[in-house]
Amino acid sequence: MNVIGQVVEHKSLGEGKICDHKIRERESYIIVDFSGDQKEFQFPDIFKNIIRAKDEKFKAYVADLVQKKEDIDRKEAIIRQREIEKEQKNLIRDEPIIRKTKVGKRAKKEGKKITSTKEKGKHNKSYKGHNIAFKCNYCDGGKSSEQVGFSGICSNRTIAQNIDRGRGEWCKFQDCACRHYYDNMIDRDELEQIYENEGICYESDLLKNWTAYAGATLDEKSESVPRRIVGAKENHLAILTTVNPDMAEDKRYIFAVFLIDEVFAGDPENNEEGYVMSAPKSRYRIKLSEGEAKKMLFWNYYSNSGKKENTRWGTGLFRYMTDQMAVQVLRDIADMKKGTKYEKSADDLLKYFCSINNIDLTSIGPEVGALKQSE
Repeated sequence: MNVIGQVVEHKSLGEGKICDHKIRERESYIIVDFSGDQKEFQFPDIFKNIIRAKDEKFKAYVADLVQKKEDIDRKEAIIRQREIEKEQKNLIRDEPIIRKTKVGKRAKKEGKKITSTKEKGKHNKSYKGHNIAFKCNYCDGGKSSEQVGFSGICSNRTIAQNIDRGRGEWCKFQDCACRHYYDNMIDRDELEQIYENEGICYESDLLKNWTAYAGATLDEKSESVPRRIVGAKENHLAILTTVNPDMAEDKRYIFAVFLIDEVFAGDPENNEEGYVMSAPKSRYRIKLSEGEAKKMLFWNYYSNSGKKENTRWGTGLFRYMTDQMAVQVLRDIADMKKGTKYEKSADDLLKYFCSINNIDLTSIGPEVGALKQSE
């Protein structure tokens, strides 16, 4: 519904008319003209108890927006609080990996059993995975024969699917520009302008900036609190996953990976969420075509603690993964890229990851993720 021109009544300022509607820094605002005195208010929040609509259809429209926003906030506050409490369970232990070490000349000469090879086992509670997998809302912006998307605004069809039956709460949220477009509050040209000037979501720039963010959680007051990334480390792997709106969770696939060059843990006191990123000119990042990506099922590599065959992700935006899992992913990508112009890039990333983390590639076994558990 077009909000411009609607007549409203403010508790203290009296009657006015909405003369403009804009989105700034991902927040929605209306400008109301009170006999030449223009005031800006956050929309639709102001309609909770300060302003009321005069037109009955508009009144029902904003009441529905307010109710949906409150419902989403309340639900997220409960679910994400549970996720915070469970987050430590996601810092899973590593599978046994043989890590190369220098062997003394005497041991070699005497043919003694080499005991200096370090083995990080699953019973070593101090060792946790420093690789990180992100759950990304599906985005087909910039889709081509070489990548799934994640480089622009989604198509009209995907915007509608993400809002109607997708998993991304941000797409459905009333402050999202794509939701405003879906509700016919702005046109496509305005949506494109917002994307160019302010951005819409981090997914739409993910394969441009190669930066993945931790997101935010809601506290008991339904206020957004940036999440921190405490387990990821430099020279480990960031794994980007998604699932199309019409797909089940067990079909979640990996569409890109990159070597982490920088980790920012986050600073909630200054409203800054954590992130991991690839250096601007890094050679160690790989994106997959749609056909390739859909063969790289995330749950072939990862399993939850407890019921290992369970493919439930939940509401958290990231999971920590072990070096064993990371190498298995890179190994399969390298195999997939053989015979393509990206064969060397994929092979270089695999070898460099093993080298920098001192991993013996021959010690890496088959995948034991949730889907493999249920076979």
